[in-house]
Amino acid sequence: MVDRNLLREFNVDDAELEAVMQASFDALEDVINAQAQTYDINDILTGTVVRVDDEEVIVDIGYKSEGVIQRDEWEEGDTLPKVGSPIEVLLEEFEDSIGLIVLSKRKADRVRDWEEIIKTHSEGDIVKGPVVRKIKGGLLVAIGREMEG
Repeated sequence: MVDRNLLREFNVDDAELEAVMQASFDALEDVINAQAQTYDINDILTGTVVRVDDEEVIVDIGYKSEGVIQRDEWEEGDTLPKVGSPIEVLLEEFEDSIGLIVLSKRKADRVRDWEEIIKTHSEGDIVKGPVVRKIKGGLLVAIGREMEG
């Protein structure tokens, strides 16, 4: 609420007050927009591991709620991330039935692997890799990180 008597005492007119208030709101809006991030499905984001338990890994990606990666995305021998460590994830779904964001580490890794293959090979190049499994219409062949080692 504006105290009009106080404004009269300092000789501030309504137009001047409105201009100062608008400038303040504009500055605040600029700060909020500068800090705001936009998120889209299938974006690869870097988050921070908040919690690791028996069923899931909780990741903070800077959105209004945290994201969840199912533990089965890590193979049995894989090293799990530590709390506080950065992790690249793919945004699969904004909010599931309990309000958490669904993330995938495995899909983010696949996208990064594919980007690396595209960057290092030309169309028509022969690439080699182990057959992972038979799928409808062909074979699934690992040509990314799985080949290393």
